[in-house]
Amino acid sequence: MRGFDRTNAVIGLFVWLAALVVYYLTKAPTVSLWDCGEFIAASAVLGIPHPPGTPLYIILGRIFYILPIAADVAVRVNLLSVISSSFAALFAYLVGVRILRSWFTDSRSVVSRFLTYAGAVAGALFLAWSRTNWNNSVEAEVYGLSMMLMMAMIWLTLRYREAQGTPRAQQFMLAVFFIAFLGIGVHMTVFLVIPVLGLFFILKKDAPSWVWFAIGAFFVMELYLIFALSSKPGEIPYYVPLVVVGVFYFFYMFSFERISGTSYIVALGFLLSVLPLFGEGLNAFAGRSVLGSPALDTLAILGRSALILVTLFALYLLLIRRKDLPDDAEIRRQILTPAGFVIAAVILEGILYLVKGYGPFLFLTAVLAAILAVAIRRHLNWPVLVAFAGVSLIIVGLKPFMWGMIIAAAVNLVMGLVLKMHGWKTGVMIVLVAALGFSIHAFIPIRSAEDPMINENNPSRSLEATIAFLERKQYGSESMTERMFTRRGQWENQFGDYQRMGFWHFFHEQYGMSGPRFVFPLLLGIFGLWEVARRRHRQGILLILLVLLSTVGLVLYMNFSDGTMVGQLQGIDYLEVRDRDYFFTPGYMLFGLAIGLGLAVAVQYLRESVAEFSNGPRKVIIGAISVVFLLPVFTLANNYHFADRSGNYIPYDYANNLLSSAEENSVLFTLGDNDTFPLWCLQEAYGIREDVAVVNLSLGNTQWYIKQVKNYMDVPLGWSDDEIDNLRPFRTTDGRVFQLRSQLVDAILARALGTRPVGFSVTVSSDYRRFLGKQIDSLLVLHGMTWRVQRQAVPTGTVDPDYCYNYFTDPEVFRVRALNDPEVYKDETTLRVTNNYANGILLTADSLKKSGDFARSTQLMEYTTQHMPYVNRMVRYLASLYLEQGELAKLEHLVRTNEYAEFDQMHYMLGRSYQANGNLEQAQREFQQVLDSSPDYRPAFDELLRINYEAGDFASLQTVLLEWIANNPKDDMAKQMLQEVRRELNKPSDSNGSATNADSGTELE
Repeated sequence: MRGFDRTNAVIGLFVWLAALVVYYLTKAPTVSLWDCGEFIAASAVLGIPHPPGTPLYIILGRIFYILPIAADVAVRVNLLSVISSSFAALFAYLVGVRILRSWFTDSRSVVSRFLTYAGAVAGALFLAWSRTNWNNSVEAEVYGLSMMLMMAMIWLTLRYREAQGTPRAQQFMLAVFFIAFLGIGVHMTVFLVIPVLGLFFILKKDAPSWVWFAIGAFFVMELYLIFALSSKPGEIPYYVPLVVVGVFYFFYMFSFERISGTSYIVALGFLLSVLPLFGEGLNAFAGRSVLGSPALDTLAILGRSALILVTLFALYLLLIRRKDLPDDAEIRRQILTPAGFVIAAVILEGILYLVKGYGPFLFLTAVLAAILAVAIRRHLNWPVLVAFAGVSLIIVGLKPFMWGMIIAAAVNLVMGLVLKMHGWKTGVMIVLVAALGFSIHAFIPIRSAEDPMINENNPSRSLEATIAFLERKQYGSESMTERMFTRRGQWENQFGDYQRMGFWHFFHEQYGMSGPRFVFPLLLGIFGLWEVARRRHRQGILLILLVLLSTVGLVLYMNFSDGTMVGQLQGIDYLEVRDRDYFFTPGYMLFGLAIGLGLAVAVQYLRESVAEFSNGPRKVIIGAISVVFLLPVFTLANNYHFADRSGNYIPYDYANNLLSSAEENSVLFTLGDNDTFPLWCLQEAYGIREDVAVVNLSLGNTQWYIKQVKNYMDVPLGWSDDEIDNLRPFRTTDGRVFQLRSQLVDAILARALGTRPVGFSVTVSSDYRRFLGKQIDSLLVLHGMTWRVQRQAVPTGTVDPDYCYNYFTDPEVFRVRALNDPEVYKDETTLRVTNNYANGILLTADSLKKSGDFARSTQLMEYTTQHMPYVNRMVRYLASLYLEQGELAKLEHLVRTNEYAEFDQMHYMLGRSYQANGNLEQAQREFQQVLDSSPDYRPAFDELLRINYEAGDFASLQTVLLEWIANNPKDDMAKQMLQEVRRELNKPSDSNGSATNADSGTELE
């Protein structure tokens, strides 16, 4: 055991402060979108958020909410993430130091200590400032706290390894189990690392390296089984498993200074076996089919032939040559291990052709686990293994977890009291601390029974309801594990660069070095993982498995939808509603740490390569190359804009604008998370517009929520609680379907109208604005950001023009802070949310225009486009107003100064304006610019034709048509026009030089 390292403590403090200061400076100044509003509101009232309830987070959030550490109550809860994530960076640094200390053979030398600290600092800061983690760290989300607990568990596990065999080691182990089960009260991600960390506890201290590699191979095999058995027949090319094994083989082969001839033969076999991959890669690199199907088929035949040959060679080595090999372990390794890689690749390929599904996966897993257990039985700590297996059933469900704890405790008691097996008390203690940590979930039914204002699912209504709540049954009865085998997206999309859900889509931009520059941190991270595993098997395998589980494993487990699988598997087709990068936060963080390790290892190898140099040059070289440890500064600088929320008041203002549109004591229907959760936050945390009953129609499909609308919001429905329990969807004889939310809307409209104002948020589409199965748009009047329901019929799309004009132009009522601030980053969700403003603004402007009030219509659009210049619909409408009023100068200024405006549409309008003012030469230039930008933009082409035809300039007409046809070769009408123009040009001219054809205009027009 080492003594206290003051230098390490000081550097750790620096890492913590660096992360803390950056997070503090970039934290959200109020509520953010998505779940943040719900978490802040639930923290304010000690409520129950969506399943599984995050009780630990809510309790801590409540503590931060009441602490006078910030003037804004939402910021207080945001600070929970700020502080938690900064401690996650600190624990990551401590983990990096421990791993690198074990890697360096001369860890006490000055240079080695420097590289240890520098590599750990770089890794911790890559981790801290990776884009997804940083975004999670500046708002009221669960991921900052869960990542802190996860990194603390990894650190404690490494401490356990160092102290293994001492009483202190048991304390570290029990702390890990306690934190793991307590952390489930924040997010299940905390438990993600337990299957890997558990290896240190269930294996004896003297377990040889081959045991660790065998277990590591088992984990990798499990991931591959999920991949292979959840794919469709024929979906995976035969060479994919060869590539997987081949990559590991080449890392293995080049980890030795001397490489045998057998290793080279096997390496050549792997390369030739994947020839089709090289062909596909050539086509992808060239951006075209350099190699067609016949050539690729030939490569596939050659590849399979090479696989057969190298497999026969491997069998020869294992079955025949093996008998003649000497007993020398090194010689046998050089000959037999490469053959083992080949056989492994063949087995993995064979699995592709097995029966697919969850059942075969469970069977193969049981077989592999049994074989592994028999093989390593002498190295297992059985009491700990039994306890570990029992409590880990929490992954399956609450009831299996309870039974698992009971059985594990009973078996350990038998081991101790009957079999007198050493360590049984530790097994019992693991069960007890797991139960103690998980007991935080007792908060859910206890607090739910007190009827807080936020009480999602009302889990206290029964034991079954509580269990279903904790198991997330609101989101479907099928387990997440079983759901993996019904793929909801294409593999290339789930793993690749695909919007909202592709792993690589987010991964390549995490560390501020995207594009070709990302190759550098990618290779450094892989190199760091490999080198640690090669020299320090336990720590390296630990880190590699953690990275694999939190990247590949999560892609398989989460099984995100890409919108391409309609009708094939689950009968639905949708793309994930938001960026899902936050689920991969553990993987991005751990790989960031690996990059730091890779830097330290790379510099160490350089150090060894210049060891023969004289002292002066050696120090200069090492000092110069050490500048690479400043790479996290690039991550900080390049990610700062994307993670900085310090000026982002958009979510708060959006919620306030919705609430301010609602009439006093009204019922306001909403539909999604972002038009509901921020409103809850303003009402419950800030006390703003508590008179408005916000009724979410998505939740309206559940009986528990309908009861809350009646009992907690005091909205009359005319149903008793028993009648609500008996509500069911139904279909009428004319085919109309009435979901529970439809019945809820009908009940509210039938009883509240006339006694209480009712409105729909503009975010609620027309499909949901119904009464008794019929759309009621003829009963709606736009009232700011809401549709006010009234009894008298009005034309569809009717606006209260005076109210709406005053509402949208009053900065004290309609708040639009930061919308036009270029320093505030606006992601897709923010742009989509604020685009909802355009719905009401455009309807108001159009209503004013139709009534002849061009002045106020124009003033409204000018005012709002100043704040939302990126909403093209609004910019186009303002341009059309200028065009109709002949305001050429204003239109010209708008087109020239609005950097967000659609080039084609705006310059086309400007050309029309020049045309109307008689400036045909400038109009032609504008239309030509449009065609230069978009060669298929028909309106600009038509206007160019019109101008040249009316001027009788058939030569220019021919030029325009030739250019158009070159870019649009399928336009037969343009070809006919060209023939007509050429006939005109070929006709003899009269004395004035003009062609004579009285009918030529018919075809051209």
